[in-house]
Amino acid sequence: MRNQGAADLAEYSAKIALLEEMQKEKEEEAESWHSKARDMEENLEKTKEELHNVMSSSHSSSPEAEAPAEAPASSSSSSSSSDSPELRAGRIRDDNKKSQNDLLHAENMRVGRDKYKTLRQIRLGNTKQRIDEFESL
Repeated sequence: MRNQGAADLAEYSAKIALLEEMQKEKEEEAESWHSKARDMEENLEKTKEELHNVMSSSHSSSPEAEAPAEAPASSSSSSSSSDSPELRAGRIRDDNKKSQNDLLHAENMRVGRDKYKTLRQIRLGNTKQRIDEFESL
């Protein structure tokens, strides 16, 4: 009977040791994944900072950054491979560096006004109405 109890005890002890080893491996794996996640977050932050620096430096020094948003992107005869990544990404702009005209344009677009609708509206009606409409702008 003691042999049976000793065998059961040894079997359970072996199972416990195996489970503890598996738990230790899983904890190490989890820590490894946490470390990788932290590294990726740090890389992401560095990339964001680099993008912001490139955007702010290209925005202030590039003549294309001062071009109106309606200008077609194909007006340049240079290849698109020579464009910087931020220009290919849709000409990202820094909200902190908007001029008064940018703010006015954004407000007009929000309301639904554009130059074509304004010109069409001015052309409607008789001469007196057209003059009044133009002067109200």
